[in-house]
Amino acid sequence: MTSNRHLGENGKTAWHVRSYRNSGDSGHRDYWVVDGEFSQTLRHSVDNVIVTGGVIAVEDEAERDAILTAIAEWSRRKPDSFD
Repeated sequence: MTSNRHLGENGKTAWHVRSYRNSGDSGHRDYWVVDGEFSQTLRHSVDNVIVTGGVIAVEDEAERDAILTAIAEWSRRKPDSFD
C-alpha cells in the first residue's frame, strides 16, 4: 500500500491511497479517502488535481480496515506533512 496526503480545498486532509491486491499480482486499486469516506480515483489531471467519482463502499472489509489503519499510522508519524 502506498499513499500521498493532500490538503483539500475544503481544508480537510485527503489521502490518495494505492492498494495492491496480492504480492504476486500486479493489479491495484486507487482510492481517495477523506474523513473515512472512500471515492474511487478516476484520473489525475495535469495540475496535480485528482478527479474522483462519488463516494463508494469498499467491498473488501479487510482492505478497507487496513487502509484506515494505515492512514491513522501515517497521520501519527507526520501529522503536519502534505505532499
